[in-house]
Order: sequence, then structure tokens, then C-alpha cells
Amino acid sequence: METNQERNTGSDQPGEVSRAKLVVRLIIYIIILGVILFLSAGRVDWIMGWAWLGIHGVVVLISMIIVPLDPQLIEERTQIKEGVKK
Repeated sequence: METNQERNTGSDQPGEVSRAKLVVRLIIYIIILGVILFLSAGRVDWIMGWAWLGIHGVVVLISMIIVPLDPQLIEERTQIKEGVKK
């Protein structure tokens, strides 16, 4: 018998986003960023632009993998605790 977790491919809480949606958003973000970057440069054979776009995409992808998709955990970790210097 299939469990609820196996059946449910979406997220349980309304604030959560699935990894597949995040990957699609990342791809769209990189495409839009690339269009803006290369349109403003006026050419597509700009090697440093491609390098920056690739490195930026990898960094964003790695941060998506490392940072958990738990908004409550992220909110808890971004709060200033007692006894910490400001």
C-alpha cells in the first residue's frame, strides 16, 4: 500500500515549493539574466559574460541544494538570539 508521502509529490504546507519548481525557476532566472546581460553588451561572443553567467548559475544551484526547503528553519536561523552583539 502506498503511503501519503509517496503519493504526495507536492508540498504539504502552502509556503513550501518543490525542488522541481525551484529548478524551473532557476533556469528561467538564468535565461532572463543572460538575455539582459548579453543585450546590454550588444554581443553574444563575450566570454567573460558566459563565464559569469555559468559561475552564478552554479552558485545559485548549490545554494538551493544546501539550503533546506524548510521556511520555519530558515526563519529560526535568521533571528537574532539573546546575548549576541549587534
